[in-house]
Amino acid sequence: MAGKIGAALVSFDLMSVRETMRKPILLDILRVLCSIRTRHTNAVIEGFISNALTGGVLPKRAKKQIEDLLEQA
Repeated sequence: MAGKIGAALVSFDLMSVRETMRKPILLDILRVLCSIRTRHTNAVIEGFISNALTGGVLPKRAKKQIEDLLEQA
């Protein structure tokens, strides 16, 4: 089940939502993926998280929150 949820979240098209909603939606997706990652991980999920952290969509504060979640796992 976690694999299916992770796959659906990774395939979500952020460009289909309003620009003002992209950051909060991406942050929510990343939080769920970090939770899923503790039980089920694969290269696609790891790549998505990595790309989100290195991309320019999230502010530093949000990146720090996700990095903290990754360290807790």
